[in-house]
Amino acid sequence: MKKNPSQPLLSVYSQENLLAVLERISDAFVALDKSWCYTYMNKKAGEIFNRDPLSMIGKHIWTEFPEGIDQPFYKAYYKAMETQQYIHLEEFYSPYNKWFENNIYPSSEGLTIYFRDITSRKLEEQQMRIDKARLLKAQEIGQLGYWELEKNKDVIWGSEKACEIFGFPPEAREIPISKIEPLIKEIDKVRNAGKKLIQEQMKYDIEVQIFPENEDTPKTISAKAEIVKDLFGNAKIMGVIRDITDQKRIEQLEILEKEVLQHYVQPDSSVEELITFLLNGLKEIHPDMLCSVLKAKNGRLYNWSSPHLPEAFNKEVEGTPIAEGKGSCGSAAFLRKKVEVPDIFNHPYWNNI
Repeated sequence: MKKNPSQPLLSVYSQENLLAVLERISDAFVALDKSWCYTYMNKKAGEIFNRDPLSMIGKHIWTEFPEGIDQPFYKAYYKAMETQQYIHLEEFYSPYNKWFENNIYPSSEGLTIYFRDITSRKLEEQQMRIDKARLLKAQEIGQLGYWELEKNKDVIWGSEKACEIFGFPPEAREIPISKIEPLIKEIDKVRNAGKKLIQEQMKYDIEVQIFPENEDTPKTISAKAEIVKDLFGNAKIMGVIRDITDQKRIEQLEILEKEVLQHYVQPDSSVEELITFLLNGLKEIHPDMLCSVLKAKNGRLYNWSSPHLPEAFNKEVEGTPIAEGKGSCGSAAFLRKKVEVPDIFNHPYWNNI
């Protein structure tokens, strides 16, 4: 069979093309033989090592770079050679104070290694972790709950604080909308705000009352949200919520105080009407609270206003002596200080009532 004279030329041409490609790629590339001597180093690798690539051919890697001995890359090279398995490694290289990504390909003839400086990416990742930690700390300090709703999804992702505010376990995280909406007393207000957010790109900042899961006492929360797009143009709603129940109660108490004063200056207002107005206002602010006011007369206590306590209870305390051990009110009037009784059925102040 006649030899094709073009074959050696083709082989040389292909080799030259390959070398040209290796010189142009942005990754650094080196080849080592079984004796750990360089058989090739491209321009990018020479720049990283601050060496002339041609002068490195035939030189022993660990003689030239003894500081790399026992570093993670050193161990990875030997492991790849021993196992003849590809290894990918991202590691900090302390001699250069940089992070490198290595793709290590073994063969029976030695190793070929593609690597790149990824220090900038690692610093960005580190900054992202720092920013995330700062955000979480800010949410924790501000008692903020964070949540997300992706387009066409029927579940809301919530942070631990967001879950806690709604009465869900902190680890719940993804909660169906169908479980959240029944807990929101003013759900139409939220839906209208959400509709404007989607249709008109209007951020919303609203306050609504909720009844957390498995809880009887309502909460008032502030909710803020906006639409954000990711790098691929996908839109999702991101927002924060905060439990402002105590803040709203303080505001409501300040309003009630002004209303009581306005009621007080009315010429036809009686003290009993004024007290009842105050107690009804407190009941609206604190639905679980039952209040009464007693007046003292001849060493005993009598009902002045008690709009929310059972009539049987009011009759029971009517005429209570002002003395220690005579119920909570009789004891408080006698001692002239606050008295707290967590269980009237088992407290000594109520034994003789």
